[in-house]
Amino acid sequence: MESYSLSPHAASMKQGNQSVVKEFTLIGFSRFPGLQVPLFMVFSVTYLAILAGNIIIVVTIRRDSSLHIPMYFFLATLSVSETCYTLTIIPNMLVNLLREKGTISFIGCIFQMYTFLGFACTNCILLTVMGYDRTAP
Repeated sequence: MESYSLSPHAASMKQGNQSVVKEFTLIGFSRFPGLQVPLFMVFSVTYLAILAGNIIIVVTIRRDSSLHIPMYFFLATLSVSETCYTLTIIPNMLVNLLREKGTISFIGCIFQMYTFLGFACTNCILLTVMGYDRTAP
């Protein structure tokens, strides 16, 4: 067998970059500290309106037996999915709006991205099924 040895320079090139990403810094609105509180208020009110609207839809469909048909079942499911969809992003955004330097961990970012994409795909599938339900004879 032949033996190959690498020069010290070649050995260090083979190892590559050894840095590890632990968190991301979110710049966002931190450059405009005067806008952070007003934006927090606007986004909070919008988020509460989204939650209230979705809760009203689900409760109304559950309580009224005349709405227990497939289209309203899909609408209630879409409201729950939409609530989870917004729950994935907005609370973390609101917290970071009030911080001087917003950060998110690498694992938190991956989890947030996958749950956001999962609920986005669920919403698309539900909307597609609702469309087919309306076009069916």
